[in-house]
Amino acid sequence: MLIRQIRILFLFLMLLSPSCSPTADSGGNTNNTTGSSESVSSQSNTSGTDALTEVEAIVKKMTDFYHQLDSLTADIEQDMQMKLNGQEESLSLSRSVAVQRPKKLAIYSTGEMPMLDIYQNDESISMSFQPLNKYSQEAPLESFDYLRANPLLSGPTLMNSMIFSLISDDPYEAIMDGVTEKKFVGLEELEGESVNHLRFGQDEFDWDAWIKADGDPLLLRVKVDMSKTLEQMAPGANADSQMTITETFQNWSINQPIDEEVFAFTPSADAEKVDNLLDEMMPPSESSSLLGKTAPPIELDLLNGGTFRLEEHVGQDIVMLDFWATWCGPCVEEIPLLSEIAEEYADKGVVFYAVNQGEGPDKIKNFLATEKLDLTVALDVNGTAGNDYQVQGLPTLALIDKEGVIQAVHVGYDPGIKKTLRREIDSLLNGKKLVKE
Repeated sequence: MLIRQIRILFLFLMLLSPSCSPTADSGGNTNNTTGSSESVSSQSNTSGTDALTEVEAIVKKMTDFYHQLDSLTADIEQDMQMKLNGQEESLSLSRSVAVQRPKKLAIYSTGEMPMLDIYQNDESISMSFQPLNKYSQEAPLESFDYLRANPLLSGPTLMNSMIFSLISDDPYEAIMDGVTEKKFVGLEELEGESVNHLRFGQDEFDWDAWIKADGDPLLLRVKVDMSKTLEQMAPGANADSQMTITETFQNWSINQPIDEEVFAFTPSADAEKVDNLLDEMMPPSESSSLLGKTAPPIELDLLNGGTFRLEEHVGQDIVMLDFWATWCGPCVEEIPLLSEIAEEYADKGVVFYAVNQGEGPDKIKNFLATEKLDLTVALDVNGTAGNDYQVQGLPTLALIDKEGVIQAVHVGYDPGIKKTLRREIDSLLNGKKLVKE
C-alpha cells in the first residue's frame, strides 16, 4: 500500500512546480456576502493598507500577523484528489509544524504515511525521508525563504505548504507573487469560525483561502485547483479531468514556549546519510537509458533566427541541453543558474541551448524579457527532440561531451546544480568520462 501511495506522490511531483504558492476553488459553508473581482495588471500594491484593495487588505493583515510572531505551532492536513481520464486517485498526509524565530523549524509526519521530515536548530538543518530511511544534514538556513525555492521542500513531499510563505521574510509578497486575479467571495462559516473566503487566479493554477475574520487572522484552509497545470501536462485528458490540493490548518498555538527537543533530529541506527536527498527521492528516469550513448540528432529553429544542429558541435564543444517551458516552476528556478554556468565556461568550449517544449515565440520572448534572461532558445514545437531524449518531466538537462556522447542527465530542479555542473564539466574538459564504459 505504501509503495502505491509513493507512486501517486511522484505523479504529483511531475505536475507540481516548486515555485507555487498553494491554493484554489471552494470549500466552506456559505453564509455569504459576495464581493467583487479584481484584475492585477502588475505587482500587487504593498505601499500601505490605505492603497490596498479589500482582498489585499485581508491578506496583508494576515501576513503582518504571522510576520511579527516569535513562535507558532499547528497541525496540517493535506488532501490531494485527482481525476484523469475516468481514473481517480487520492492521497492524504498529516504533519505538524513548529517555528521558533529566528531560525528554528520542525515539520514532521504524524499520519499513517511517513514522508519528509525537517528539523532545523542552531547547529544544522536535517531532512529525513522515512520511506527510504535516508537523511541529509547541512548548515542551518539563514532565512526560511530558501524553503520556498527548494524542490525537496516545496514539492509533493510537503505539497507546497503555505506555511513556507507565512514564515518567509516577506510573507505578503510571497503569497501574492504571480497573482493575476483576486476576489472576495464572501463572509462564510468554516468549522464554527467566521471566515473571509478569498479567491485568486494565477497562470498555472487557481486557489482559494479561508482566513479567520474575528480575532487573530489565522489561516484555516487553502485549496489549490491545479487543473490548468494538468491540462498543460496532459493535453489529451478528458474535459472533466481535475486535480485539487486542500491544506487545512488546525490547533494553531501562537507565541507559546516550544520544547527545544522538538527541533532536534536523531537518525535511526540504520539510517543512511546522503549528500543529495532529492536525487534519492526522485523515481528512476527513463532518460538514464541514454547515458553513455550517442546523443540523438537535433535540428531545430532558433527563437531569434537560424538553426540549431547538434552535429555542428561534435568534435568542438560540450553541449548543455535543457528541456524546459515557461509555465514550469522548477524550470524558471533553474534556468538562470544554467545560464550562469554557460557564461562561466563559454570560453572553454561549452555551449548552452534552452530547448523549449511546445510554446510560441511571443510567449517565450515575453518571458525572457520579464526575467531579463539572454538565452539561446531552440524551438521544439512538436516535442520531437523531447521524445528522442525520452523527456518525462521538466526540466531535463542533458550534458553531451565533445564526442557527441551523453555523459549526464539531470531531471528536476536542483539548487546545487551549479556545483554539480562545474564538477562534471571540469571532468569532461580534463578528458575524463562521467559514464563508466
